[in-house]
Amino acid sequence: MLHVREGMIKPRHELLIHLAGPFFNILTAALLYSLYLYFYLPWLVPVILANTVLALYNLMPFYPLDGGKITDLYMAVFLGYGRSRKISRFFSLIFTVFLFLLGIYLVQYNVLNLFLSALAINLMIARKQDNTFIFYKITRNIEDGNKSGTEKIVVCKEDTKAIKVLEQYKPLESRIFTIVSDKGKYKGQLTETELLNGIYYCGIYADFRKLLDFKRMK
Repeated sequence: MLHVREGMIKPRHELLIHLAGPFFNILTAALLYSLYLYFYLPWLVPVILANTVLALYNLMPFYPLDGGKITDLYMAVFLGYGRSRKISRFFSLIFTVFLFLLGIYLVQYNVLNLFLSALAINLMIARKQDNTFIFYKITRNIEDGNKSGTEKIVVCKEDTKAIKVLEQYKPLESRIFTIVSDKGKYKGQLTETELLNGIYYCGIYADFRKLLDFKRMK
Protein backbone atom coordinates (compact mmCIF):
# COMPACT_ATOMS: atom_id res chain seq x y z
CA MET A 1 0.00 0.00 0.00
CA LEU A 2 1.77 3.11 -1.28
CA HIS A 3 1.05 6.64 -0.13
CA VAL A 4 2.02 9.42 -2.54
CA ARG A 5 0.61 12.73 -3.57
CA GLU A 6 -1.18 11.45 -6.64
CA GLY A 7 -2.02 15.00 -7.65
CA MET A 8 1.64 15.57 -8.48
CA ILE A 9 1.87 12.86 -11.17
CA LYS A 10 0.11 12.03 -14.41
CA PRO A 11 -2.67 9.38 -14.49
CA ARG A 12 -0.68 6.80 -16.47
CA HIS A 13 2.31 7.21 -14.15
CA GLU A 14 -0.01 6.90 -11.16
CA LEU A 15 -1.35 3.63 -12.59
CA LEU A 16 2.16 2.21 -13.04
CA ILE A 17 3.15 3.20 -9.51
CA HIS A 18 0.20 1.42 -7.93
CA LEU A 19 0.79 -1.69 -10.07
CA ALA A 20 4.49 -1.80 -9.19
CA GLY A 21 4.05 -3.06 -5.62
CA PRO A 22 1.77 -6.05 -6.37
CA PHE A 23 3.81 -6.87 -9.50
CA PHE A 24 6.99 -7.01 -7.42
CA ASN A 25 5.33 -9.37 -4.92
CA ILE A 26 4.08 -11.66 -7.72
CA LEU A 27 7.49 -11.65 -9.42
CA THR A 28 9.22 -12.44 -6.12
CA ALA A 29 6.80 -15.30 -5.43
CA ALA A 30 7.37 -16.72 -8.94
CA LEU A 31 11.17 -16.60 -8.62
CA LEU A 32 11.13 -18.17 -5.17
CA TYR A 33 8.76 -20.88 -6.39
CA SER A 34 11.23 -21.73 -9.17
CA LEU A 35 14.01 -22.04 -6.59
CA TYR A 36 11.76 -24.22 -4.46
CA LEU A 37 11.10 -26.60 -7.35
CA TYR A 38 14.80 -26.99 -8.17
CA PHE A 39 16.34 -27.07 -4.71
CA TYR A 40 13.36 -28.06 -2.53
CA LEU A 41 13.89 -25.54 0.28
CA PRO A 42 10.88 -25.90 2.63
CA TRP A 43 11.54 -22.54 4.31
CA LEU A 44 10.68 -20.80 1.03
CA VAL A 45 7.04 -21.93 1.18
CA PRO A 46 5.84 -19.37 3.78
CA VAL A 47 7.76 -16.60 1.97
CA ILE A 48 6.09 -17.54 -1.33
CA LEU A 49 2.67 -17.60 0.30
CA ALA A 50 3.29 -14.27 2.05
CA ASN A 51 4.21 -12.52 -1.22
CA THR A 52 1.25 -14.05 -3.05
CA VAL A 53 -1.24 -13.07 -0.35
CA LEU A 54 0.24 -9.57 -0.10
CA ALA A 55 -0.08 -9.07 -3.87
CA LEU A 56 -3.70 -10.26 -3.93
CA TYR A 57 -4.54 -8.17 -0.87
CA ASN A 58 -3.08 -4.98 -2.34
CA LEU A 59 -4.97 -5.56 -5.60
CA MET A 60 -8.34 -5.66 -3.82
CA PRO A 61 -10.51 -2.77 -5.14
CA PHE A 62 -10.80 -0.97 -1.81
CA TYR A 63 -9.24 2.38 -0.98
CA PRO A 64 -6.48 3.07 0.10
CA LEU A 65 -5.08 -0.23 -1.20
CA ASP A 66 -3.32 -0.07 -4.57
CA GLY A 67 -6.23 -1.87 -6.23
CA GLY A 68 -8.62 0.70 -4.79
CA LYS A 69 -6.57 3.58 -6.13
CA ILE A 70 -6.43 1.95 -9.56
CA THR A 71 -10.22 1.50 -9.49
CA ASP A 72 -10.60 5.10 -8.34
CA LEU A 73 -8.49 6.33 -11.25
CA TYR A 74 -10.39 4.16 -13.76
CA MET A 75 -13.81 5.38 -12.57
CA ALA A 76 -12.60 8.99 -12.71
CA VAL A 77 -12.25 8.68 -16.50
CA PHE A 78 -16.00 8.03 -16.80
CA LEU A 79 -17.52 9.64 -13.71
CA GLY A 80 -15.13 12.45 -12.82
CA TYR A 81 -12.83 12.71 -9.82
CA GLY A 82 -15.52 13.78 -7.37
CA ARG A 83 -18.03 10.99 -7.98
CA SER A 84 -15.39 8.27 -8.28
CA ARG A 85 -13.85 9.38 -4.99
CA LYS A 86 -17.19 9.26 -3.17
CA ILE A 87 -18.08 5.82 -4.56
CA SER A 88 -14.68 4.26 -3.80
CA ARG A 89 -14.59 5.72 -0.26
CA PHE A 90 -18.11 4.42 0.46
CA PHE A 91 -17.36 0.81 -0.51
CA SER A 92 -13.95 0.99 1.17
CA LEU A 93 -15.61 2.05 4.42
CA ILE A 94 -17.98 -0.94 4.22
CA PHE A 95 -15.01 -3.28 3.61
CA THR A 96 -13.04 -1.80 6.51
CA VAL A 97 -15.94 -2.19 8.94
CA PHE A 98 -16.54 -5.77 7.73
CA LEU A 99 -12.86 -6.63 8.19
CA PHE A 100 -12.85 -5.18 11.70
CA LEU A 101 -15.97 -7.10 12.77
CA LEU A 102 -14.67 -10.29 11.15
CA GLY A 103 -11.51 -10.09 13.23
CA ILE A 104 -13.54 -9.58 16.42
CA TYR A 105 -15.73 -12.59 15.59
CA LEU A 106 -12.86 -14.93 14.66
CA VAL A 107 -10.82 -14.13 17.78
CA GLN A 108 -12.83 -16.81 19.61
CA TYR A 109 -11.10 -19.42 17.44
CA ASN A 110 -7.63 -17.92 17.47
CA VAL A 111 -6.39 -14.77 19.15
CA LEU A 112 -4.18 -14.09 16.12
CA ASN A 113 -7.33 -13.35 14.12
CA LEU A 114 -7.40 -10.05 15.98
CA PHE A 115 -4.77 -9.08 13.42
CA LEU A 116 -7.65 -8.58 10.96
CA SER A 117 -9.18 -5.93 13.21
CA ALA A 118 -5.80 -4.24 13.59
CA LEU A 119 -5.45 -4.28 9.81
CA ALA A 120 -8.88 -2.64 9.46
CA ILE A 121 -7.85 0.11 11.88
CA ASN A 122 -4.66 0.66 9.89
CA LEU A 123 -6.68 0.98 6.68
CA MET A 124 -8.98 3.52 8.30
CA ILE A 125 -6.04 5.62 9.52
CA ALA A 126 -4.33 5.42 6.12
CA ARG A 127 -7.61 6.39 4.45
CA LYS A 128 -7.79 9.59 6.50
CA GLN A 129 -4.13 10.47 6.18
CA ASP A 130 -3.81 9.88 2.44
CA ASN A 131 -2.87 13.01 0.50
CA THR A 132 -5.39 12.72 -2.31
CA PHE A 133 -7.04 16.09 -2.92
CA ILE A 134 -9.33 16.58 -5.90
CA PHE A 135 -8.34 20.20 -6.42
CA TYR A 136 -4.59 19.51 -6.50
CA LYS A 137 -5.04 16.47 -8.72
CA ILE A 138 -7.02 18.49 -11.27
CA THR A 139 -4.70 21.48 -11.01
CA ARG A 140 -1.68 19.40 -11.92
CA ASN A 141 -3.49 17.78 -14.85
CA ILE A 142 -4.40 21.20 -16.23
CA GLU A 143 -1.03 22.85 -15.61
CA ASP A 144 0.89 19.93 -17.11
CA GLY A 145 -1.13 20.14 -20.31
CA ASN A 146 -2.42 16.61 -19.82
CA LYS A 147 -5.04 16.85 -22.61
CA SER A 148 -6.77 14.70 -25.18
CA GLY A 149 -6.43 17.36 -27.89
CA THR A 150 -10.11 18.34 -28.07
CA GLU A 151 -11.84 21.01 -26.00
CA LYS A 152 -15.24 20.48 -24.45
CA ILE A 153 -17.56 23.45 -23.90
CA VAL A 154 -19.26 23.31 -20.50
CA VAL A 155 -22.21 25.62 -19.81
CA CYS A 156 -22.47 26.69 -16.17
CA LYS A 157 -24.85 28.97 -14.30
CA GLU A 158 -23.19 31.99 -12.76
CA ASP A 159 -24.26 31.01 -9.22
CA THR A 160 -22.65 27.54 -9.53
CA LYS A 161 -19.70 27.03 -7.21
CA ALA A 162 -16.43 26.10 -8.89
CA ILE A 163 -15.90 23.06 -6.65
CA LYS A 164 -19.06 21.43 -8.07
CA VAL A 165 -17.70 21.66 -11.60
CA LEU A 166 -14.20 20.57 -10.62
CA GLU A 167 -15.58 17.40 -9.03
CA GLN A 168 -16.87 16.37 -12.47
CA TYR A 169 -13.43 16.77 -14.06
CA LYS A 170 -12.13 13.70 -15.89
CA PRO A 171 -8.49 12.81 -16.63
CA LEU A 172 -7.14 13.88 -20.04
CA GLU A 173 -10.04 16.31 -20.51
CA SER A 174 -9.83 19.92 -21.71
CA ARG A 175 -12.72 22.32 -21.14
CA ILE A 176 -13.90 25.88 -21.78
CA PHE A 177 -16.56 27.22 -19.42
CA THR A 178 -19.44 29.30 -20.80
CA ILE A 179 -21.24 31.19 -18.03
CA VAL A 180 -24.96 32.02 -18.26
CA SER A 181 -27.57 33.54 -15.95
CA ASP A 182 -30.59 31.66 -14.56
CA LYS A 183 -32.52 32.86 -17.62
CA GLY A 184 -29.87 31.56 -20.01
CA LYS A 185 -28.31 34.95 -20.83
CA TYR A 186 -24.65 34.79 -21.83
CA LYS A 187 -22.37 36.29 -19.17
CA GLY A 188 -18.89 35.36 -20.26
CA GLN A 189 -16.38 32.59 -20.76
CA LEU A 190 -13.48 31.14 -18.79
CA THR A 191 -10.61 28.95 -19.90
CA GLU A 192 -9.23 26.34 -17.52
CA THR A 193 -6.24 28.55 -16.75
CA GLU A 194 -8.51 31.51 -15.97
CA LEU A 195 -10.64 29.27 -13.78
CA LEU A 196 -7.60 28.16 -11.77
CA ASN A 197 -6.30 31.72 -11.42
CA GLY A 198 -9.69 32.82 -10.14
CA ILE A 199 -9.83 29.97 -7.64
CA TYR A 200 -6.33 30.77 -6.39
CA TYR A 201 -7.45 34.30 -5.49
CA CYS A 202 -11.17 33.89 -4.75
CA GLY A 203 -11.18 30.47 -3.11
CA ILE A 204 -12.38 27.04 -4.19
CA TYR A 205 -15.96 27.77 -3.04
CA ALA A 206 -16.30 30.91 -5.18
CA ASP A 207 -19.09 30.84 -7.77
CA PHE A 208 -18.63 31.63 -11.46
CA ARG A 209 -20.07 35.13 -11.05
CA LYS A 210 -17.22 35.99 -8.70
CA LEU A 211 -14.66 34.32 -10.95
CA LEU A 212 -15.88 36.33 -13.96
CA ASP A 213 -15.69 39.55 -11.94
CA PHE A 214 -12.12 38.69 -10.97
CA LYS A 215 -11.22 38.09 -14.63
CA ARG A 216 -12.60 41.51 -15.64
CA MET A 217 -10.74 43.26 -12.83
CA LYS A 218 -7.36 41.98 -14.00
